[in-house]
Amino acid sequence: MTREEMIKIIIKMYNETAEALEKADKEYNNDKKNAKKREVYRYVAAQEAVLNDLCYELEIDDLIDDGLDDEEK
Repeated sequence: MTREEMIKIIIKMYNETAEALEKADKEYNNDKKNAKKREVYRYVAAQEAVLNDLCYELEIDDLIDDGLDDEEK
């Protein structure tokens, strides 16, 4: 597997996790007393943080930011 292929996979995983985090955040904000939703939110937030750190270490954090900007347009 080449570096470019790995970067594509990591970016895809990051974008999917960012979407899941947004969804979990909305669901948790709608029902703050629900322990299961809180745990899901925390789990997805932790995944996003790990992927964010990985992107920074691999120096591809600029690609992630650009990808998210493109999706918002």
